[in-house]
Amino acid sequence: GKFYLFPFIRPGMLGEVGQSTLIALSALVGFSWAVPFHSAIVDMTGEAYAGLGCFLLGISAAVLLLPAWFLYIVPRALRYKQLREDLLEATRTGDREKLALSVDEGFWDEGFGRC
Repeated sequence: GKFYLFPFIRPGMLGEVGQSTLIALSALVGFSWAVPFHSAIVDMTGEAYAGLGCFLLGISAAVLLLPAWFLYIVPRALRYKQLREDLLEATRTGDREKLALSVDEGFWDEGFGRC
């Protein structure tokens, strides 16, 4: 199958052009923040230690963000993927019991969709 960067946007919802545009805009936003961050690091560390400052900022961001990603985002994404596969299978086979069970146990109870 195809890989979509934003799985919450259904493939038929935006189409290929919309998906590509969304990815391109996301990349542009990321690149637009590169220069201000580099300038801030140079201001804090000085020109001689800018490389070390970038390295330390990257390591500290990874140390802070990766555990949260592994503990919260990955399990929810896997559960969502499994629930989606179960719902598609129940829809294909017409299994009303499994479909009702999937909806009743739905992931919305775990905080999906809440602010």
